[in-house]
Amino acid sequence: ADLTGRWSPLLEFTLGTQYGVYQPVSLAELTLGRWALDGVAVSRNEALAAYLESEAAVLESLSEEHDGTSPLDPEFDPGRAGELDTRWGRRIEVLRAAPEMAELERGFYWMVGVSDDDPWVGSPEALFEHTEASLALMESVGATVLRESAGKLDEIASGARLRLRVALVVGIVVGMLGLGVLGWWMRARNRLEAHLRVAAEYDALTGVESRFALYFHEESRLARSSSRGAALLLTDMDDFKSINDRWGHAVGDAALVKFAEACRAVIGPKDRVARIGGDEFVIMLHDRTAPAKEAAAVAERLHALLAAPIVVGEVSVHLRATVGIAVAEGPAHLDELLLQADTALLDAKKNRRSRHAIFNRNHRRNLIREIDGALADGHIEAVFQPIVRSDTHELSGAELLARWTREDGSQVPLANLIEAMVSMGASGIWTERMLLAAARVIPFLPNKNVRFWLNVAMPDLVGPGARVLIDTVSAGPVPAQRLGIEITERIPPSDLIEARSTLMSLRATGVEIALDDVGSDTVPLRHMTDLPLDRVKIDGSLVRDADTSMQNRALLRAIVNGAADLELEIVAEEVETDGEAAVLKYLGVQHLQGYRTGAPVTLDTFISAARRDRSPEPAESSTH
Repeated sequence: ADLTGRWSPLLEFTLGTQYGVYQPVSLAELTLGRWALDGVAVSRNEALAAYLESEAAVLESLSEEHDGTSPLDPEFDPGRAGELDTRWGRRIEVLRAAPEMAELERGFYWMVGVSDDDPWVGSPEALFEHTEASLALMESVGATVLRESAGKLDEIASGARLRLRVALVVGIVVGMLGLGVLGWWMRARNRLEAHLRVAAEYDALTGVESRFALYFHEESRLARSSSRGAALLLTDMDDFKSINDRWGHAVGDAALVKFAEACRAVIGPKDRVARIGGDEFVIMLHDRTAPAKEAAAVAERLHALLAAPIVVGEVSVHLRATVGIAVAEGPAHLDELLLQADTALLDAKKNRRSRHAIFNRNHRRNLIREIDGALADGHIEAVFQPIVRSDTHELSGAELLARWTREDGSQVPLANLIEAMVSMGASGIWTERMLLAAARVIPFLPNKNVRFWLNVAMPDLVGPGARVLIDTVSAGPVPAQRLGIEITERIPPSDLIEARSTLMSLRATGVEIALDDVGSDTVPLRHMTDLPLDRVKIDGSLVRDADTSMQNRALLRAIVNGAADLELEIVAEEVETDGEAAVLKYLGVQHLQGYRTGAPVTLDTFISAARRDRSPEPAESSTH
């Protein structure tokens, strides 16, 4: 392309001389070629303009002196070339006499291969000789240009090789740095994974295993249990709440640590201890020939170890425990054993404190009978726990809970209450009562966007229970747009499709769906994508100490980011301190629930607070 651009004028001149001796390209074209070879930056239009400004005068001079005939005229006869030899010589003189045409003249002579002092008087054959000389010059110059181009190509190739070597060296260096960064990242990732694994599997305060670890290890172990028996001991501290309230959290934490140490001291190498929440601990015994008898012996040893008071600073605290025992003679389910042990624990607390009880079928029958009487007498009541926005602290909802206080002052945990009602087939009756209670509150709420949330057990989502739930909600006194359903337990894969269909039917009416206890072992994270959800509720075990525990914050951040990616709203449960509330707001949690924002309160208390347009004050006691 470079050669074509520089030599095209000379090629045009040569062709012109071959096909019309006295019709070469104009002098401006010749000069343009000379200027191009000299490296002068000039355009074709500029050269033509320079020529046209002068050519008129030159031609006029020639015409005057030679009868108005010009060899450049289109009608000029080439046969008269011999007669015009002197005219060409005269034209050269004229060109020499015109200073402004000096460059044009030099370009012309250079292009045809003659010197400035050669008298150009000759025949067309002489012009052909000059043309051949021009072609020879073209070949010579072209060869020179090609040699120069080859040299430049060598230079380019050498430069390319140098750049390639530099790029190779830089690539090696960058690659080594990349491998170093990758290695550092993998080591950091492994450390983080190990850190998160420890945070997930062990309780940060007591050092015993967590609820997650208990489910992770024991579900599969119990399912493939051999003929040798196993026993589950569920124990908690009596009056732990009064210890916290009287002496503060520092003494309460020390009591929990001491309690965990006592639990570990009474087990064997094949057994395990886990803290599953608050002051509740589980002791798992395996490979026992007489599991009931051996579990009772472990409970007695635990009582003996706790007999001595603990001293924290100047405070002396006596610890007492109650133990419920469930026995498995073969394969079993962890959830079932926990419910059985919880039922036995309630029986032990009811009859005598600081002792233990072993579950039997009479315990459940007795509990169901008691619940039936309490429902009939109105002793089981609905309580409301407020849910507020983390940014404005405005009331955004309330969870409806069941509370049953026995005559002896003991309270039945909500999980046992729900499980017993489902077994009785009374969950629909209780849902109706909860909706009636919510309907009484609605007229007193200044915020029309407050939504009431009901806990729903898995049996209410499949089979006949699902139809009862849908009909109860559809015909209830509370608009669907003011209701929400909380799923409180895992849904087996075999029931997942039917449960999803039930939830979609409820959601189509305006009811919102929440997945409760996210982050605990009872609810798998995969349910966040398996089910049609509007929000998730983060389990209190992760919320606890969120302002001081780096492990809890790491897990919270992961759940919050996942929920945000799925476009789900987020509620944090069991928020108790200002520090926890501040961290949760910073992480992106939109709603807060817990004693920090308001404890569960009765219907009348909640209505009074709604009238005053503020969240209720904490209650004396409640069921979570």
